[in-house]
Amino acid sequence: MVLTRSCFLFLVMTQSGVEASMLETNSAQISATGRISPAKPHSYAPKTMRDAREKDDDTSVLLEDPWTGPGAFSRFKQKYGRTYPDGSEEHDMRESLFNQRIAEMKAHNARGESWRKGVNQFTDWTAEERQKLLGYRRSPQRSEEVVAASLLDEGSTMNSTSHHKTCLKKSDTCGKSGHCCSGLACGAKGSCTACAHYSKRQSVDWSQHIKDATSHIVDQGSCGSCWAIAAAGAIEAQLAQQDPTRYVRVSPEEILQCSPNPRHCGGDGGCQGSTPELAFAWAQKNKLSRIEDQPYSARDLAQTGKKSLCPRSSHSSGDDDMSSSYLDTDSEARTKITINGYVRLPTNKGEALMQALVCVGPVVVAAAASSWFGYSGGVLTCGKDSGSLTVDHAILMVGFGKHRHEHYWKIRNSWGTDFGEDGFIRLRRHPGNEPCGKDLDMQKGVGCQDEPKVGTVCGECGVLSDTAYPVGAKIAAVASSKGTDDDSLEDSGEDSD
Repeated sequence: MVLTRSCFLFLVMTQSGVEASMLETNSAQISATGRISPAKPHSYAPKTMRDAREKDDDTSVLLEDPWTGPGAFSRFKQKYGRTYPDGSEEHDMRESLFNQRIAEMKAHNARGESWRKGVNQFTDWTAEERQKLLGYRRSPQRSEEVVAASLLDEGSTMNSTSHHKTCLKKSDTCGKSGHCCSGLACGAKGSCTACAHYSKRQSVDWSQHIKDATSHIVDQGSCGSCWAIAAAGAIEAQLAQQDPTRYVRVSPEEILQCSPNPRHCGGDGGCQGSTPELAFAWAQKNKLSRIEDQPYSARDLAQTGKKSLCPRSSHSSGDDDMSSSYLDTDSEARTKITINGYVRLPTNKGEALMQALVCVGPVVVAAAASSWFGYSGGVLTCGKDSGSLTVDHAILMVGFGKHRHEHYWKIRNSWGTDFGEDGFIRLRRHPGNEPCGKDLDMQKGVGCQDEPKVGTVCGECGVLSDTAYPVGAKIAAVASSKGTDDDSLEDSGEDSD
């Protein structure tokens, strides 16, 4: 999957200090350094739209009172830490945007659609600023309409419906090449395992089975790192299956700074965008750290003037001056995390994605997210934009389910817990009849610079068009103060029920 430059979550808004204030919210969030900040007390406690949904699921509820009465914008500025002075040119511009968005939200919610809009940290952002939050680029494993040459030698494409004579049998190693035969899936341990019952499942939600998965939601900050954060999230989800009482948080920092992007897929690498598959390929050959050992910086080393201790072979730039230290990779007395490989699921195939979610675990996906900024709750759709869209954001899919008559995919985003349903999204699923549309500018949203510009993307918001997951995640070494070693905590890889 490739993530575009648009994956930037928090951009430089003005020289007046708005950028720093963007990161301040009243919800418990993980900062750019990985530290969890507790929720700040509010001076008001109105009934929220999420409360209303839990009570009667009425999508036509009005916006909560603080955002519609007198002084609404002042309360918004206070909650989200806006620092531009009252009466300033920027204040007037932002207030106008805020009022426009409130009107749009009220009109949308009054239509009684399947999802609601609400106020969040993006309500006073310009369209250009919002676009910079998106940074996914697609991998060369294109849609069935546009098939490009493979970007990577490693990684397998798993097709659960294949009966080809060269398919991998049960217990065969997978995740590096080849695909498992029909009725099998490339399991979390990196071997083909039985998985024939997945179609009978009505719901799966890994976020409810992994310790702290709902609270440890990383906020991208001012960096187009959604590709790295989504990849790290998939790896840590597999580690969590080993021991549900222990949650090892995988740092995306080394992936972000070290993973090469020679064909400029999803951007120029780092904060400028890349792909989760490139992240998995790098992690397959290198060791990752916990976030407490290597905090997430939300910045690009190439733009700070600092150098890196990334392995020399992991860089495509040919820069020989790598002697200075930035990443704390020289310590051996710390947890190190590795993977054996990764799997690219068949393009635009909902059944393959369901199988992986049931039998393996969370999957990294990509979607056209330009219409997501106002999402507050419910089952999201791309609506009239589904026929022509740009897939530009990578996220972690953690399951699927059904609410009343609406099927949905459940997704963990990387925009903090103030966004959506406490950081999560429910996206419309169409079992057996997934819609398809055209991505008219794949190079802008998800393509490499030498690939075709137009391709077919299926699923709501194109969510089926680029899907992948890691295999063989394990803790490679742990050297604690007591001198204990934990050498091979491998993923359970069992079929979920």
